[in-house]
Amino acid sequence: MTLLQGQKDIHYKITQILSQDENLKRRLFSFGLTEGSVVSIIHSSMHKSNIAIIVGNSQVALRNNEASQICIELAN
Repeated sequence: MTLLQGQKDIHYKITQILSQDENLKRRLFSFGLTEGSVVSIIHSSMHKSNIAIIVGNSQVALRNNEASQICIELAN
């Protein structure tokens, strides 16, 4: 499942970043979005064109094409 398919207020663990774009990977890493990070969706816009997530103590907004590149599973 990808972050784009996740639901609000549930904790997920990032399992993989699918993108081959090194610039995007660096940008995501700079936000703390790495394999093993725990995230929670706090808001999604109409049609999920953008989503806001919490990672650590930070709130991050992602476009749907970015969120679709982040694989997740339920966090324990």
